[in-house]
Amino acid sequence: MQSKKMILCCLTYILLMLESTLGYAQSAIVPRNYETQKKESEQLKNDSIKKTKNQIEQKIENYIFRGAIKDQTIPVVFHQVYGAEKNKLTHTNILDQLNKVNEAFQIDGLPSITFCLAKKNNKLGIEYSKFILQRFDTAFWKPNEFLIVTILPLNDTIAGWSLMPWMKIENTHVTINRSFFGMQEVAKFKRYNEGATLIHLLGNSMGLYDLWYQNGKDDKVYDTPLHNDPNDECPADGHVNTIDGKLELYFNYMDNTNDKCLYSFTHGQIRRILAANLITKSKILRNKNIDCDAEPIDIYDENYYPNINIAVSPNPTIDNITVTLSEELMEDFSIKVIDAQGKTKLETSIKGRTKFLNLESLSGGIYTIEVNVNQQIITSKFIKNN
Repeated sequence: MQSKKMILCCLTYILLMLESTLGYAQSAIVPRNYETQKKESEQLKNDSIKKTKNQIEQKIENYIFRGAIKDQTIPVVFHQVYGAEKNKLTHTNILDQLNKVNEAFQIDGLPSITFCLAKKNNKLGIEYSKFILQRFDTAFWKPNEFLIVTILPLNDTIAGWSLMPWMKIENTHVTINRSFFGMQEVAKFKRYNEGATLIHLLGNSMGLYDLWYQNGKDDKVYDTPLHNDPNDECPADGHVNTIDGKLELYFNYMDNTNDKCLYSFTHGQIRRILAANLITKSKILRNKNIDCDAEPIDIYDENYYPNINIAVSPNPTIDNITVTLSEELMEDFSIKVIDAQGKTKLETSIKGRTKFLNLESLSGGIYTIEVNVNQQIITSKFIKNN
């Protein structure tokens, strides 16, 4: 009997623990974890990158007060990998975030840092991929000529990361979690819905360390105090660090408090950014492929299908082809197969990105595929062999 009571007690205890754990999980607040320091530590294992960092740091230090620093304009390209259609950001969502970024980096009495949407060959710097494996065109949007921001559907425990100026960059400068991107209802978490996550990551990409860099190391800015850890929530006024007892800048964008508490950079941080950009991003600063007055376009508008390209495979073919479009069509549009004499031999509709066509009934020759998207005619030729 005593043994049964013990078992019952143990089961009750386990159930209470499970209830407590589940209750905590439901009420737990998702932290904003930046991974820039982790990425930097990994790359600094390479002696060449470590040497480059030391050289750049010395140049920044020399330039901050001795160099002639002017206003800077930075062309930005946003690339979203959206996965589910409901997660796809509109142009308005992205431009609202960009406006918030520009507010953050303006300080009276210092040269301005302005971020403008890139525009090259009439193509705006907002790109979309449904899947992460779809290649982003770095031959068109070169990372040494544009500042690239990639928006990914990451695990909610990761806010994102940046590649600092001395780190090796392959195809993006900033990677941000879709859940932490944007303003108000666009961002997933109410604590982080005023655009501060991207502002912080852009600061990293332009040479600013997190204020809590390596748990209390100097962030190399003359007017910021040491921080032993990232702050959370909104600390009370008078909050000090545990290193030397000085006040912490919990309202600084390079800390990690709630977005509503973050509202400033220091003069020293902006001076460091201006110097770091001149030293490491000179080609980006000289790039004039920008549109600082870009108007938002609703990507869900049926008329929004810019820069569509078409591909046909196999080509030549014997009995069938697959037509692939560079943009996903949200409704049915006309697709035709036209012979060399201009006669329509086959007409059907296409929705999405691909269409399979059976051409067994056609004789051999050169044909044209024609897709009509809101009066925009896209064509491609193919050869059918008998």
